[in-house]
Amino acid sequence: MTQTNTNDGVAPTRTISRDEIVAFGRQMRPWVWLPIAAQVLAQSPGDAMVRFLVSANLAHLGLKAPALEQLDLLDPRAAEAPEVAALRTQVAALPDNGVDHRAIIKTARANLDALGERAPEALTGAFDAWANNLRSEDWQRTTDNQYIRRSAGETDLRQWRGLFDGRAMAAEFASSHLASLGEYPRPMTIEGIDPPWLLIAAAEATAQRPNGYAPRLTILQADAAEALDGLAQADMAELLAHDRVECFIGPDASARLEETLASRLDLTIAGPFLRQPGLRTALVPDAAAAKQNAIARQQQDEQSLRERVTSAYAGRDISWWSRRYAEAAAPGSRRPLRVLIPTTRYSTYIQHASNDLAEAFRSLGHEAEVVIEPDEYSTIEARGHLRAVEAFEPDLIVVINYPRWCVQQGVYPAEVPFVCWVQDAMPHLFEARLEARSGAGDIALDFLAGHITPELVERGGHDPARALPASVPASSRKFHDTSPSPELARLHECEVACATNHSETPRAMAERLKLESNADSRLGTCIDEILEAAEDLAPRVHEIKHHKALKQSVDAIIERRLGLDLAPESAARLYRHAAMPLLDRVMRHRALESAAAICDRRGWRLHLYGRGWEEHPTLAQYARGVLDHGEPLRASYHLAKLHLHISASTMSHQRIVECAMAGGLPGVRFFRDGLGVLVTRAQRKLLNTEPIGRDEPMHADLFSHTETPESMRFKSIADRLGLQEPAGFMMDDRRRESIARDTFGRPIDEDPCWLLGDPLETCFWDDASLESLIERAIERPAWRANIVNGIRRRSLEHCTHEAFARRLLEKINAELRAGASTATELAA
Repeated sequence: MTQTNTNDGVAPTRTISRDEIVAFGRQMRPWVWLPIAAQVLAQSPGDAMVRFLVSANLAHLGLKAPALEQLDLLDPRAAEAPEVAALRTQVAALPDNGVDHRAIIKTARANLDALGERAPEALTGAFDAWANNLRSEDWQRTTDNQYIRRSAGETDLRQWRGLFDGRAMAAEFASSHLASLGEYPRPMTIEGIDPPWLLIAAAEATAQRPNGYAPRLTILQADAAEALDGLAQADMAELLAHDRVECFIGPDASARLEETLASRLDLTIAGPFLRQPGLRTALVPDAAAAKQNAIARQQQDEQSLRERVTSAYAGRDISWWSRRYAEAAAPGSRRPLRVLIPTTRYSTYIQHASNDLAEAFRSLGHEAEVVIEPDEYSTIEARGHLRAVEAFEPDLIVVINYPRWCVQQGVYPAEVPFVCWVQDAMPHLFEARLEARSGAGDIALDFLAGHITPELVERGGHDPARALPASVPASSRKFHDTSPSPELARLHECEVACATNHSETPRAMAERLKLESNADSRLGTCIDEILEAAEDLAPRVHEIKHHKALKQSVDAIIERRLGLDLAPESAARLYRHAAMPLLDRVMRHRALESAAAICDRRGWRLHLYGRGWEEHPTLAQYARGVLDHGEPLRASYHLAKLHLHISASTMSHQRIVECAMAGGLPGVRFFRDGLGVLVTRAQRKLLNTEPIGRDEPMHADLFSHTETPESMRFKSIADRLGLQEPAGFMMDDRRRESIARDTFGRPIDEDPCWLLGDPLETCFWDDASLESLIERAIERPAWRANIVNGIRRRSLEHCTHEAFARRLLEKINAELRAGASTATELAA
């Protein structure tokens, strides 16, 4: 909380007159006025009016004994004044705010115990002496729960400790500087915890984020007794029990801080340094300087590492890598590929996916290493990533959702193959441009894999030749179909289950989205109408193309609400990151409300797994907590007769694959757009047949459904659902171009008609079809087993991490060979 004075000259000062001091004292602002009055009384101890006001201000703080003592110091004539007698009567009626030494010691001991093994020896060793010294001290608690401390009987306010409003100062500082620290606050260092309010404010501002992160809090104090004074003033056991809190106590605290930070140079160590106002004993040498020394060393090490890594990879062009991958792929090769997978513990799914992919590469005979934060109060700095590259010297780097040019400070060499494994439609993937790659080296070594769309490839400036579409894989190692333990069976056996963290209601989500749209408040005004559109579309997604319908609704809302042309990027962002998620949320919650009503009526059990369901206004009674992404989740898949999957964007999600591999039956919410992969496959093949008609004004050809098996299957599904589909596909020039532009196609495992078999057997689209599906799952075990075995067999063949890793390496190898061949031809 120290502030640096940036003025060149000395600020002008003004002498305050006694009259002004007296007038100020009558305002009853004791925390501000009493330190001033202390100086006045030191010079004029007989000033009766000032001493009278000191007593009144102390009484205002609830300090009965000190206030009476100040009245007792008045000379006899002043003491006889009526106003003094009246004040004495008022003060005498106050409760005694003296603090029992035993309570002080108990609070300090509880806080010290909360530190456990992290409690510094300097604190534990000083505790008994500090406690004994309390016998000669008087602690007074103010009405706002702060502490004035003094030697017993001391009436000179200058000798008192804590005569300032530490609570208000900490609150003001937190409001000004700690209110918006974001998702990843930097570690915070605090010198001095007497009083403890600044520490408490810092801990609250940096409390654990929803992703599990909470930055490290480092406490420094030169004098152990001063630190114990702070520990005695508030119950901080919960705060101090967290492993993110560390203490360096004693005259050598600065040196030990610098030494400790030097051992963490792979992690973020730069962050706010706060010095307690009223600090009695400052550290020598200066602790802030010690921290800066460690930061400077980190920066120097990073530069040195960067130079060494750059040198190690220099000259490794596409031809070099083609030979390296060919060598690794040769039968009996003794030089397997080394795959580095940076990940984060602050996303449960990304962490597990990274570890599962690493295990898949190992199962193929390669080496794989995962880079992850060591604990939940650290983030990795550039030096940490560079050191991992230097030590492991990877042949391939795979990062989930981030291309090379988006990764922190360009830490990964431009001369090593890099895969952005796309699993979510994150904004930066669409907004990236080729110029963002400045200095990124040979982009022929950059690959995309995963959930890839033509829009992503085009807007992100990616080469479709180096893109591998693939659905999100599942771990066959974790999700097998053996029977769970009896203990897990007792917990998870039920008729219907669903695992999702999307417990926030659609209305609450809309309100949150409005708050998050502050950067463009115009878009926030559209959210309520978008929610209404989502609620209207949700019951009809099985019979309409809801992506198109929702996009049209969003465009109409923008035009109606804003009445202006909106940048295409802003409109697309509103659709992708507000409208679609809201529709998804409405569909999930409506389906779960229906499932709850059906289960209640039929006497079936419903289990809802995930964060926040215990607080849901109508579904809380079905909440069963969060499932670990391992055996508990596998058990829930296996043991529920039907495991629901509801989404507005996909009917072939990883969760469906996991469920089937675990021996469970997925019940999927059907929507018309879910047939899109089948339609595209059918239309691609129909382009090789003769059309049966032509619409000249529309520049469109009509192709018969009877010409290909895919078309016939689509028509069969549509007819059984009662969809009004024509006798064939009408394809105009724009649609032909779209199919031709989608050069990499969609993976077959993204087609629910392939993954699920007959979607009408495993899907639902309204209350009646949901109840019928649950009933079949319960009453027809042979049917259930047959469906599960079919989905499981297809999943094991195409949808595992091992299958994905194998296809990925084959893709990279082929592109490297092609690139090397081209380079050779150009060189010739």
